[in-house]
Amino acid sequence: MRAALSLSVLLLVACDARDVPDAQVTGDAGLTDGGSARTDGGALDGGGFDGGPGDGGRADGGAPDSGLADSGAPDSGVADSGLPDSGLADSGLPDSGPPPRSDHHIHIHVSNTCVMRVDPTEITIPAGQTAYFDWHNHSRDYAVDVWMSYGGGYLDLRPGATWDEPIGHCATPRPHTEYADIDTACSSHRFLIHCL
Repeated sequence: MRAALSLSVLLLVACDARDVPDAQVTGDAGLTDGGSARTDGGALDGGGFDGGPGDGGRADGGAPDSGLADSGAPDSGVADSGLPDSGLADSGLPDSGPPPRSDHHIHIHVSNTCVMRVDPTEITIPAGQTAYFDWHNHSRDYAVDVWMSYGGGYLDLRPGATWDEPIGHCATPRPHTEYADIDTACSSHRFLIHCL
């Protein structure tokens, strides 16, 4: 992810550099060498570090200038990620909050006496996640219908088959409850999806 971000920023910076003829490239936009935000000749500032317009000429964490055109955005004052004036801090690993996607396998058991058991019986999805479900009919004798609260679903899911539902649940930022009605000819279960 960091490599893709670095490549994206470098490509954007290279696009800005094509508008500036080589004869106009004079120096970095730092306060020490008197350059402008549109040019960067790769010359090192006093001390050899990037001193962008927003940081008073201080060294930004020790990363030498890359020699590419500046993006024009002022430095954020935090340690650079090695990219010229990107404003992105090198903060290490991203926040370890819940992943944006969660996949769940729901087991549907229907006995030969038509008693239905669903495992889990309901589920709670944390805020910030979109849930996707695989509905697995473990019955030997009965097909099941899985009909969702959004008005779609799978009818006649054969014994032993799994439906990988393509629609995500809980994608909106407000708390609410969704459901799946799981039915056979002789039993049913409402599977609740609590979205926090």
